[in-house]
Amino acid sequence: MYNSNLTGVQLDGVYGEISVNNNVIPQSIPSDPVVYTKLDTWTSNGVSEGVTSEYLNGQIKILSAGNYKLEASLSFKSGTGNIISDCSIFVDGVEQNQAHFSRKISTAGDVGSASITSIAQLNENSIVDIRLKHDNVSSVDITIVYGNLNVELVGV
Repeated sequence: MYNSNLTGVQLDGVYGEISVNNNVIPQSIPSDPVVYTKLDTWTSNGVSEGVTSEYLNGQIKILSAGNYKLEASLSFKSGTGNIISDCSIFVDGVEQNQAHFSRKISTAGDVGSASITSIAQLNENSIVDIRLKHDNVSSVDITIVYGNLNVELVGV
C-alpha cells in the first residue's frame, strides 16, 4: 500500500482498473451522432484497492470522494471506414469534456489508438466508464482490441 503525507493529509493507495486484451468481439455502436454508447467488451479487472472495478459492467465505482486521475487508452478497429469516433470518460452518466478524444478510422479494419488523461473531483459512489459515438449514418461495429480504464486518488 502506498502512503503519502501531503500537508497533513494521509493518502492510502486508492486505484483501480478494467481492461481488455487481444479482444476480437465487436460491439455495435448505433448511428446517433449525439448519444454515446457505453463500452461493454471489457475482459478483466486490474489491480485495485479502495474502489470497485466491475469489468462485466464496464465501470469502476468510487468508494471515497476526492480528486482522481482518470486515464484511458484504447486501440480499436471498425468494420466501416471513413468514420470519426469520439470517445469520452463519463462520471455518473455525464461526459467529462476534459477527458475526451476523437479518432478517424480511414479504412475498414484499420486500428486506431488514442489515450486520455484528466483530473476530476469525484464523489463517493461515483461511477466511471468510457463511452463512444461516431459520425456514420448507420450502426458501426467497433472492436476494442486493447484498452484500459484507470482511476487513481491523487488528493482529497
